[in-house]
Amino acid sequence: MTWRDEYDWAAVGRGVVVAVVIAVPCGVAGAYVDDNSALTVVLALAIMVAMVAGGYVAAQTQQLGLPLKHSVTATIIVFAIAQVVGLLNRWVADKDIEPGRIMSNFLLTLIAGSIGGVIAARRAVTR
Repeated sequence: MTWRDEYDWAAVGRGVVVAVVIAVPCGVAGAYVDDNSALTVVLALAIMVAMVAGGYVAAQTQQLGLPLKHSVTATIIVFAIAQVVGLLNRWVADKDIEPGRIMSNFLLTLIAGSIGGVIAARRAVTR
């Protein structure tokens, strides 16, 4: 059994799509908003909600009994996509690229994906 067989890739893909549809537009908009604006906080919260939702969908729809593995995988993929788009936008907008911000976003993404996975796992147990 290879690592590819240890995932329900259709479930991961569904989680990625849900999160990308919300997170990427918010990330693009955030690249053009002043860092001290209240809108920055709203956009950051929307991105975290997107990650929780994507993780939830991946965990809820997977068929292998590994909800957290699927939720975190989906959100890490979205994080990678969002970082590429965000870095390109920050470069085009001539804004600084901050490694500390990238790392903190990564950790928040892991937390959000885990929350989505735990919610899905808890809901599955109570059914």
